[in-house]
Amino acid sequence: MARSGIVVFLSGRLLSLALLMAFQLLVVRLLVPVEYGRFAIVFALAVLMQTVLSFGVPRLIPKYVGQAGWTLRPVTVGRLIAAIMTFRFVATLLTMMLALAVARTCGWIAPDDLAPAYIAASAAYILVSVAQVDTDAMALALGLQQASRLALVGEAAIRLALVTIGAAMGWASTAAALLWIGSATSVAAVLLLLARIRVALGAMPPRPAQARALDRREFLGIAASGYASALAWFASSPATIRLVASRTLSVAGFAGFSFIQTLAVSFQRYTPGMLIFPFVEPAVMRHFDRTGDQSRLEATLALVIKIDLIVIGAAVVGTAVAGEALVGLMTGGRYVSAAFGLPWLLAYLVTTSTYRAFEIVAVARNATAVLGKTLILSLLWIGVAILIAPRFGMIALLACPVGDSLSRLAIMHRALCRVGIRRTVDLPVTTAITLLMLLLAGGGATLVRETDARPLAALALGIAGGGLFLLLVAIGRPLRRGEIAPMGAALPGPVWRALNRLARA
Repeated sequence: MARSGIVVFLSGRLLSLALLMAFQLLVVRLLVPVEYGRFAIVFALAVLMQTVLSFGVPRLIPKYVGQAGWTLRPVTVGRLIAAIMTFRFVATLLTMMLALAVARTCGWIAPDDLAPAYIAASAAYILVSVAQVDTDAMALALGLQQASRLALVGEAAIRLALVTIGAAMGWASTAAALLWIGSATSVAAVLLLLARIRVALGAMPPRPAQARALDRREFLGIAASGYASALAWFASSPATIRLVASRTLSVAGFAGFSFIQTLAVSFQRYTPGMLIFPFVEPAVMRHFDRTGDQSRLEATLALVIKIDLIVIGAAVVGTAVAGEALVGLMTGGRYVSAAFGLPWLLAYLVTTSTYRAFEIVAVARNATAVLGKTLILSLLWIGVAILIAPRFGMIALLACPVGDSLSRLAIMHRALCRVGIRRTVDLPVTTAITLLMLLLAGGGATLVRETDARPLAALALGIAGGGLFLLLVAIGRPLRRGEIAPMGAALPGPVWRALNRLARA
């Protein structure tokens, strides 16, 4: 992994996230509530389509596109890219048409939302957003970090500029107008990425010495297991749990739960796992396919899991201590009663990064059968949440997803150990970090409660608690030299030296 590559990748992700946040703030102030609700629904549907209609594509792209010019001929990868995009387009379009027909028949959509202009804008936005996610993953699988950054940052910046200009001129005041703007900028990003991908494939040797035919049986197996794994995650995902909450909590309770869930999901966008995994996955896949070096594969993923745990662990400690004060200050005193759930939601984020690491190593080792087995378990957990939520309220909606994730991880870890994959998670170190997190979180929360600390004092204690957690973790030197060694060429000098100080033998 080249040092410049990861710097380019991370800078692009951070800039695009900042622009996306600015865009969301502009939209919420620009649109009246009805129009904003329509825009938010389409935005959520686009994310839903990317998951429910993934068909294992997120696992296939790093596995096979990254082999172009090595074990697969560039022309084979080009055809595969065309097939994936065509299939996803057709599947998404047919699903939207079916959903619209059912919604019309059952009367689930308000008549005002059936305006042809709004329906067309919604369909265009969803289709293009799915294509943009896939083409960005393909570019990263081919090592085109600069093209990915240009497309992501450029699309977000141009969309923000166009909406700002449109608002000033008075023609960007509806959900349909904003969706058309987003569709147009996303199309430009997709075309840019496809052009760069085509150039990259054209520059590769047409008949690599180690090229082999695409193993269709393996391909379909990874697609099926990856899809089942995605559905298993979706069963207890924030979107599904929010749907259950809407049916079981009071209006005030649901609003509070939705707010803290939004805070947790927003925080997740800036966690190391969310930022680094899209870059790390194709890189470690390429290296493993070319060298068969399993130790480097596991070491790299173990490093990402640990860093994610440390960053999120500090947030868990801080919100366990100062969650009520934080939520109270942000909402003007509203939803304080829901603040106790914020550390639970943050803890769930740790399990999602570990689960993704397990998926990556399972696909690399062609041990994907275990991925499909977790779907049934997730369905059982969501069933339990639905049954007990009316009685236990938000506690059930917080505990069941964490229980689901932990049980799925236990099953996957046991199955992967049977095929020789044992070091993706450094159990002794992660267990010690987790226990320290729980100790400081519980102790800090008790201190705030017993002293009846005021909001500002509670916030100060929360920051101090998170800082103490980081200090104690650093003193314990949680990293191993074998984990950071593969990243040496990819990391900037100061980061590399800092990680070395935190590493043990």
